[in-house]
Amino acid sequence: MGHNEHSDNNEFSIQTNTEKDIDIEKLLGSIMLSDEIELIDQIKSWVDRTPFISFMRAVESVVQGQPEVSLIVFSVYNYLYNIAKDLPLNKQSAILAGPSGSGKTETYRCLKRYFQKEIPKLVVDLVDMNQITCEGFSGNNTEFLVQGLKRGRSKGIGILFGDEFDKRISPIYSSHGDNVNREIQGQLLLPIEGCIIDNVDTSKTLFICMGSFNEIREKRNLEKHFGIGIERTDHVKEHYAPITKEDIIALGASFELLGRFGLIVNYGPLSYDAIDRIIDMRLDEISASMDIKVSVNDNMRDFLHKKGNTEFGNRLIESILRDAATRAKVQSLINEIDAEEIVVIGEGKYIIKEADHKLLRRKKAEKIQKEKVESKNVSIKFDPFVSLFGKQSIIENEDDNPFSDSLHELDEVENIDDLIRRIDEQIAAITETEKAGENEDKINKTDYEKDQELHHVYVACKKEDKVRNIAKLIAKKNGDTIKKNVEMLKKHKSVVVVFDDLIDAIIFKTSILEAGGEAWFDART
Repeated sequence: MGHNEHSDNNEFSIQTNTEKDIDIEKLLGSIMLSDEIELIDQIKSWVDRTPFISFMRAVESVVQGQPEVSLIVFSVYNYLYNIAKDLPLNKQSAILAGPSGSGKTETYRCLKRYFQKEIPKLVVDLVDMNQITCEGFSGNNTEFLVQGLKRGRSKGIGILFGDEFDKRISPIYSSHGDNVNREIQGQLLLPIEGCIIDNVDTSKTLFICMGSFNEIREKRNLEKHFGIGIERTDHVKEHYAPITKEDIIALGASFELLGRFGLIVNYGPLSYDAIDRIIDMRLDEISASMDIKVSVNDNMRDFLHKKGNTEFGNRLIESILRDAATRAKVQSLINEIDAEEIVVIGEGKYIIKEADHKLLRRKKAEKIQKEKVESKNVSIKFDPFVSLFGKQSIIENEDDNPFSDSLHELDEVENIDDLIRRIDEQIAAITETEKAGENEDKINKTDYEKDQELHHVYVACKKEDKVRNIAKLIAKKNGDTIKKNVEMLKKHKSVVVVFDDLIDAIIFKTSILEAGGEAWFDART
């Protein structure tokens, strides 16, 4: 009896687990449905507040110099508009063709970033079409297409970018002589047209398939020029010539597959201005990632312009800039340089700019080290009443120098950075000695001599919209009101600010220049 009861309970338990599995599926389905309702509400809100022209400008500000990006933008906008207005989708899936570095992947990234902010629930996913294999073979089948949609709990609404699409067009034969790619093309027909895969309805999904189609471009170049006497401009023109439906069919696409795409978009060569904007964008991105300003000189900018329309496109621009900037950043960290800016001047070549006050200290230290090497009998007297960057006294006799003990220590320095540190320590020690009144040999100076120690910075501002900002900086230093300094700048055209420390004066002068004003030192400084 007990045995039978146990058997019945076990059987009952198995049935319950099966029912739980069904319940879980229903629960997941209801969650996905709830998410889809929320997604549609977000799409409606976006369409109501965003005109097409606003959306297009947002994308064109990132995808530079490609007029036909507007076709991709319209395809996406129309797709979302129809969802928002509950109209027939009539989706227009597209093929995006362009050489490497022309902006295809940037288009995907741009739309993904844009919608993460504007329609957070909308899935924008990138799928590598190269990873799809024939049904029945090891690898990813067509279910792989919808994994991003499933992760985003979408029942089908979303934008899927298929990368390396052209690699699934040209024939690839198995050991049995079968065209593997033609079989995969057959598998793609239903998902792109619309079917249910893992509870995801792809009839609601917009597909944008991308490829460089280099095989077509190379074949076309060879047929036309045969590689002899080709001018560079002609080669670039041919390389970027539009890819047509006829080209894609000749490459190996089936008519059925190509018929699923209503639009073929071509990205062409970049204009001079577009390359210029791309250079600036890449510099801004690298500067932000490395936390230091990265720039290029004129010669380097011209060099990058020549690289912009090669077979590698603008991707090569970023690679060259990032390589040089990384090398410079590492060098500055190794040598403990207080870098203010990295200027890229060639492939792997750069200049590291230090902050003004650090650069002056470094140059002074280098000068001291050079003088010590040239003459062992000459030492530098650090006059406590003169700024480190002012005139230094040269003493022929070591015994006459009150700081000779400290100077002997300088013989032991290992490098310039160590010398700078020791100089700073000596100056700090001298200053503390004076403050404590311990220096019995303190020199009595005349008012003129004391005035010579001060550093006068004259400030002016010709731009009315910048006057208040400049006045604010002056007021902060002088301890007076912004209003007073605004009046001074407008009435007297300039204001003098006095410093007893040159480093502070240099920093102040730099801040004025950065704020849009004018600043210069008095001739006495």
